[in-house]
Amino acid sequence: MRLKYCGLAAMALGLLASSSPAALLIGSTVTGVLNFSAGSTNYFDPANALVPAGFLNTASPTVTVQEPAIEFGFQDGSNRDTANFTDSQLLIQDQYLTANGSNPFVMKFTDAAFAGLVPVLVTNTFSITPTASITGNVLTVSVPLITPSPSTTLSLVLYSFVPVPEPTSMAALGLGAAGLLRRRRAAC
Repeated sequence: MRLKYCGLAAMALGLLASSSPAALLIGSTVTGVLNFSAGSTNYFDPANALVPAGFLNTASPTVTVQEPAIEFGFQDGSNRDTANFTDSQLLIQDQYLTANGSNPFVMKFTDAAFAGLVPVLVTNTFSITPTASITGNVLTVSVPLITPSPSTTLSLVLYSFVPVPEPTSMAALGLGAAGLLRRRRAAC
């Protein structure tokens, strides 16, 4: 009987530890980079004179995540791209201002808060599927070539961040399950 309760306790501990909420991004400092067609120019940098008013990156490509606010914006004659962080999500929007089309783009965001998180695709209205990954403390979102329809098409993608389960949590969950299985076999 004691082994059964130990197994249940270990499983509960493992489940609680592995389901902890994602790290909050509000208040963290994020540096954003927007590149088109594998170029090296950072279009989230206001030094390139393509960051319209109303975004947090109007002074610098490094911003503090706030709510409500849109952290990163870019606009030229063809399109307007934004990246908006909340406590545990990223919403990317690409609005076509003309029917000229769009170049592939990559957005990279650097912040220690990304370490240990995984981006999960929640919504995608792009005509293609973007990819997102986190390596160390860098979040990379790559969007291939998009062919827009009318000039006011707005495409968006929403990612939620979930924590990577810690090895110790998974081990506790496994030990608890093994304890229960062992107890059941002994009772049979």
